[in-house]
Amino acid sequence: MKLSKRTNTIILWVISIGLLVSMLIAFTPTLGGLFNSSNTAANTSPAALMVNGKPISELEVARAMQNTNQMGFEGEVADDLEILALDNLVQTQLLEEAAANIKVSNNEVREAVNNWREQNGVAGRANDQQYLSYIGQAGYTDQTFRDAFRNQLKIDKYREQLTEGVSVSDEEVQAFYDLNTDNYQNEERIKAREIVVEDADLANTLLEDLKGGADFATLAKENSVERAEQEGALGAPSGSTEPQAVGRAALPTQVANVAFALQGEGLTDVVNFNERYYIIKVEEFIPSGPKPFDEVKDQVQEDALAAKQNEALEQAFQALRANATVSGAEGSTYSFDDPVVATVGSDEILRSDLARVLYNDPQVSQALRPDTADLITQLFKPSYLERLIDSELAYQGASELDTTFIGTKGQIASDALQYVAKDASATEEEYQEYYDTNIARFTIPAKAVVSRVNFDTEEAATAFREAMLEGGDFSDIANANGGDVVDLGTVNPGSLAPELDRVLFETDAFEAIPESSNEISDVLALTETVEVPVEETTDEATTDPSESTETTDANEETSAEDTTAEAEDASSEDEATTDSSEDTSSAEDTGTTEDAASTEDTATGDGANIVTEEVVQRYVVLIAERTPETIRSFEEVRSQVESSVLAAKRADLQTAWLDGLKETIPVENLLASANPDPASFETTPLEGDSSTDAPAVDETPAEDGTDTTSTEDSSTTEDSSTEETPTDETPADETPQEETTPSN
Repeated sequence: MKLSKRTNTIILWVISIGLLVSMLIAFTPTLGGLFNSSNTAANTSPAALMVNGKPISELEVARAMQNTNQMGFEGEVADDLEILALDNLVQTQLLEEAAANIKVSNNEVREAVNNWREQNGVAGRANDQQYLSYIGQAGYTDQTFRDAFRNQLKIDKYREQLTEGVSVSDEEVQAFYDLNTDNYQNEERIKAREIVVEDADLANTLLEDLKGGADFATLAKENSVERAEQEGALGAPSGSTEPQAVGRAALPTQVANVAFALQGEGLTDVVNFNERYYIIKVEEFIPSGPKPFDEVKDQVQEDALAAKQNEALEQAFQALRANATVSGAEGSTYSFDDPVVATVGSDEILRSDLARVLYNDPQVSQALRPDTADLITQLFKPSYLERLIDSELAYQGASELDTTFIGTKGQIASDALQYVAKDASATEEEYQEYYDTNIARFTIPAKAVVSRVNFDTEEAATAFREAMLEGGDFSDIANANGGDVVDLGTVNPGSLAPELDRVLFETDAFEAIPESSNEISDVLALTETVEVPVEETTDEATTDPSESTETTDANEETSAEDTTAEAEDASSEDEATTDSSEDTSSAEDTGTTEDAASTEDTATGDGANIVTEEVVQRYVVLIAERTPETIRSFEEVRSQVESSVLAAKRADLQTAWLDGLKETIPVENLLASANPDPASFETTPLEGDSSTDAPAVDETPAEDGTDTTSTEDSSTTEDSSTEETPTDETPADETPQEETTPSN
């Protein structure tokens, strides 16, 4: 079952049309968030923009653009970031203007500042100078910092006024639950008992007894090293022997995979994990699914109310924006040119809307550099605009559906898409087809924990192998036979040299070692390149660097010719190098070509010893604990398969619905008509990105798609002379006229 590119990307991530939600839903100011607020310097700076007749200063704009300018962006990205910064300042100004007449007491300001100081480690009189230095880095005095907080508190109160009195009906709560059941899910669970022992033979004996009809609870009580008091009952509290429903986390992952793969009542085989042996008896399997409405009603009501409050905030801000007049100030080099990039019906998507969701996506913001700017604008930007268009389409189409939607435009768009896909289903044949087509996803690769033992003669290697098969200490036997042990650690297919890789993973050239989980290989004859010191007796080699270099070059040419001639005579099948995962000592022991090349013909010490290369025959024995490749069964991964197939089915239904809406709602993508086809733009994928597709759903921005730091930007300063200013503390060197001390 193959998924189309659009199917993979249409599973909608929720986007926001305005900045209201991010600016107003939460208020947690930081110094960065207050950075653009009005202060004395900003008030005296020339105006850059006029918003409803009130200025935004050039200094405020410069501060908002500081990071962008430092990165040296030019062209389209620079223009996008400038319009985004200006739009954020405009929206902050509109909020401050709307909240201007709301009263905030000095006590409220003092408490907010003290809380901020506590959170940033500068609380108390002893830290006054550190506090003043900290805020001074952003251009604030104690007074202007408090003014900024006052503006933020006003905006917070404005938000509370807008949402005061908002309520949800029982019908809206039920509809919200029906549309968002994925948020109220129970994971699949089991009621089960376990027996855990530390001896494999005992575990196998107990399993045979259980298959013969023995009582599981009794055997658990008598033998288990875990939960014996509860007769092996998972989830049972102390003093109880009745199993409770538990999720996968109640068992080690490997054990849980086997137990949950039963998908019903049953008994597992012995599962070895961390030197313990588990047997699980599943008494009841409880599939995943939505929690009953009555069980989560209070949480759903709280979530639905928050969604409806967000809707009220968004609508209020959209009204502010629609009625605002924004223009460039006289004599300013700045202008507020925010063109339309797409239309959906009568609604417009502005360049700032697109810039917000694009550059606030963590994937894009982390990859954004001057050298990736063209990639962002030519490849990612068109994709994000298509998503904005789909979101606006879904929002408009929601009014035609026979259910109740509440929330922001982004929330409603997402819920509408969930609603049209609610009846997605698949057949058993489609599940099996997906499993068969994507079998690599459910395959655990082979691995081996390996030690390599090198010998100079075949006789020594054979003697070592025979002694190991008779039993004894590995290190003692290796030393007794002159073996050089190299620990290769855990390796997978393809991580060692081809000769060793084939032996480990493609042959049965191993024999079990008595009383051990390890196996021992046949004796392997390998042709390898080793380093051989060449003695130099001339004084010139140690006293004249230039002559030493000439000697080295000559030796290198001779050595290379000799090595090539010998290598050509050697069988190509016997070539072997040590794996890159081997440590330095192993590389030296096995004599890899790469390591030899890095050190060949190097003069060292007073004797100017020169190292050359020589092809030799080595005899190698491998000691390994091998784990073969494992393909997880269909039943074991059934829940993953069903989830993937149903997600694709839902995406197909959503795509079909959106395509139908386009037949009645006119859509014009102005960016697509103005720019060349992105497919003709040759790019290099972003670092860490394996394809040129747009980011998948779960890699997308938060619901509103905006930068929440804008929430904390304030620029209206209230005349402090109208309210009493606290003077609890006085830093030694800070003496503002109106508020002379930071107050705690």
